[in-house]
Amino acid sequence: MFTFTPLFAQSTQVPSSDKPASTYQEKSIRLNGIDLHYLDFGGKGTPLIFLQSFHGDAKEWVDYDFVGLAPSFINTNRVFSITRRGWGKSAEGEVWNLDVAANGEDLVAFMDAVGLQKAVFLGRIPGNMDMTWLAEHHPERVAGLIYLGLPDIPLRDNTDPDIKALEKAFSTMACDLGPDSSRKTTMRVPYVPHFISNPERRMSVPALQFEMQGELERPRTRHLGWFDGTVAGTKDPNFKLCDAGATEYFVALGKDAERQKRLRAELVKLNRTAEYREGFKRAFGKNLRIAVEPQSRDGITSEEAFVKFWKEVLLPFYVKESTEFMSEIK
Repeated sequence: MFTFTPLFAQSTQVPSSDKPASTYQEKSIRLNGIDLHYLDFGGKGTPLIFLQSFHGDAKEWVDYDFVGLAPSFINTNRVFSITRRGWGKSAEGEVWNLDVAANGEDLVAFMDAVGLQKAVFLGRIPGNMDMTWLAEHHPERVAGLIYLGLPDIPLRDNTDPDIKALEKAFSTMACDLGPDSSRKTTMRVPYVPHFISNPERRMSVPALQFEMQGELERPRTRHLGWFDGTVAGTKDPNFKLCDAGATEYFVALGKDAERQKRLRAELVKLNRTAEYREGFKRAFGKNLRIAVEPQSRDGITSEEAFVKFWKEVLLPFYVKESTEFMSEIK
């Protein structure tokens, strides 16, 4: 089955022999009318809470994707990792409560339940959205934010039916969410940080943002990455996505060069990356620290190569930079 993941969102399933020994307790806690699944790594010091991405569950920060990252901080932090409501073992609750605000309030309720007044939050893509919302609405509960990339960037409002069809096809790529992936992911799309809707807004909490090398020189939204990678994948005679409708959509698109050209041009026009980046820097100002990865990801095309790159380069870099950041905000 064809799959495509942009390099910054690369999903890496680590062989079981390479996974660390169990370093956490798997727990569930009742809050806001749902049972929320989380991992408790123990440790002492400033609380550090890892926020799940669109795929998998709280274990992505220890057993796959970012293998071994969460337990790397137990000597300096009290560490937790949360599975978002409606994902994995976390209950969904009311069907309309899957937006960013609901997830942000879950974080407040979680902190109250386990007795935390403040915490540092680390996340990527949707996790970045959740912790940005938290810092905007409950800054007194946030000690610091660690971003792997920018918050997820939705497309600008548009009425093009073909773009809407493309967005729907994109939303089905969260294969682990099953046939409900479109509803669970698109409910988060309307969220726009205050610093975008109001240029005068400022963020009062310290933040560390990780960037890939060359990211500023090639500002590509996740939508463009998905588009280019998936269209290219249709050249494979065995091309197949986890959703039959999305497969049919992209197979037809892969045969229509003129339509590809028009859609790609529209995605470029709808691109909000520059706007978000500038708004992000403006909002955080002197509170923002940017750490650029020490080596380029160019040329890393296999899962095995990325596992090696993660273990030898990125993991120690993320731990070092994050530890220094947290030591400075205590």
